[in-house]
Amino acid sequence: MMLFYTVIAVTGYLVFGLSTQSPILGNLPRSFSAMGYVGMVTKLLIAIHVMTAAPILLNVAFIEFEDTCGLSNPKRSACTRVRSVVCTFVRS
Repeated sequence: MMLFYTVIAVTGYLVFGLSTQSPILGNLPRSFSAMGYVGMVTKLLIAIHVMTAAPILLNVAFIEFEDTCGLSNPKRSACTRVRSVVCTFVRS
């Protein structure tokens, strides 16, 4: 993951130079031109990425927590409920 984000950061710096804004999406055009639509689509894809990656990354922490607390029995539905509640709050 870190390599992916590093490549994006270096590419953004090479394209925009010293005028690079943080976050990098601030550099994309906001007009209703062709490039403006590319910027909107890019922002939408980033949002979808964040919303889908968070539950996947949190799942590792949940599994470790459940193993530590002895909740890893697959017959227990409490684990599923805890994961669902936390993932819902993370997405909000």
